[in-house]
Amino acid sequence: MRSVSSLVISKTYEKEIEGVCALCGPTLSPAFYPLEEVVSDNFVYYNKVRGNKLCQRCVEMWRDDRFRRSSFLATSNGVMFIKPKEAVQFLLSPTYPFVIYLTKTYKKQGWLEGFRNISVSSNIFYIHTDFVGCVQTTWEEVKSLLTAVEKVISNKIPKTRLVSMDVNTYKKILEFGLEEEYKLIREYTNTPVLEVVMYVT
Repeated sequence: MRSVSSLVISKTYEKEIEGVCALCGPTLSPAFYPLEEVVSDNFVYYNKVRGNKLCQRCVEMWRDDRFRRSSFLATSNGVMFIKPKEAVQFLLSPTYPFVIYLTKTYKKQGWLEGFRNISVSSNIFYIHTDFVGCVQTTWEEVKSLLTAVEKVISNKIPKTRLVSMDVNTYKKILEFGLEEEYKLIREYTNTPVLEVVMYVT
């Protein structure tokens, strides 16, 4: 299991042959299809593929519009199409392996970047997005940031104020004893992982 599609399309096929997929690399598939027959005429992400053929699993994922228009979570138990905020519970207590994809545009295949990356342990943790690419982080980092941001906003401090701090907001931080949470969040200002956490909370 070494690509997004290998987890998302978890089915097995009766007969498979060896080949090289432009998305997932060397793999087994019942057939391989020319890239130009699968992608549309306005496909512009040729710099994100490595070849000119796609395997069966990648073709099935590509042709299912839900994977383009939805955020989703895939584990060994199957695929769920989710709202971004529904990702929080899983990110705090993940099961491996998994793929998670978050979209803001609901229009493009943001999972193309980092397509060969799936999360298999807490030490290397991938979050696929269409707004900051494929974010490589750790579970501890995500958990710490999620916990800090959720604690701050539970005290009715808007998360938008955390990246554009004003005097009144800082007074509230001091009033509620949230200095440690604020310090951690500020350490990650302008980082992809914080942008992801802000999006899902």
